[in-house]
Amino acid sequence: MTTTQKEKVEFKEKLPIKRSGADEPSVDGYFSNDKVYSAGGRALNRSSVRSW
Repeated sequence: MTTTQKEKVEFKEKLPIKRSGADEPSVDGYFSNDKVYSAGGRALNRSSVRSW
């Protein structure tokens, strides 16, 4: 069974939250790598924004 574009639109209209576009927020400072999460042989670095 395939989903038509109309069915997708109707489904999204029923959702309680409506998504809309927005500008990307600016960053006043710099990114600093501060933490690493790992599991199952994979790692993910986390960065935080620091003030100048």
